[in-house]
Amino acid sequence: MNRSSKGYAWALSAGFNAALAAISTKLPFHQIVRYGMVLLFNVTMWASYVNSLKALSSLQATVTNFATNFISSGLVGFFFFHESLSPQGINLQKNHESVRENQFAVCYQNERIVFQ
Repeated sequence: MNRSSKGYAWALSAGFNAALAAISTKLPFHQIVRYGMVLLFNVTMWASYVNSLKALSSLQATVTNFATNFISSGLVGFFFFHESLSPQGINLQKNHESVRENQFAVCYQNERIVFQ
């Protein structure tokens, strides 16, 4: 396993541990147990993140960590806690007068971002 692969493995581990910290707050345990789990997962997340920074750029480590955390938290929320994943407030516009043919716009809370 080369240095870059190890860095991505550490970043993925950091993301999963961050998600586990958030998920552990919803588990039906005593409050002190939940606090302990949050602390444990956060310490593990930071240790994994620091190790990922030794092999990757800060951008690569941060994006991988964030994406893993975001996706895994969303999936666990959907499948285990029956939370909705609706894109509320997000509107993709392909045929808007200010959007050219090879572009699309993402509108979120009255802000428009145009992609090519």
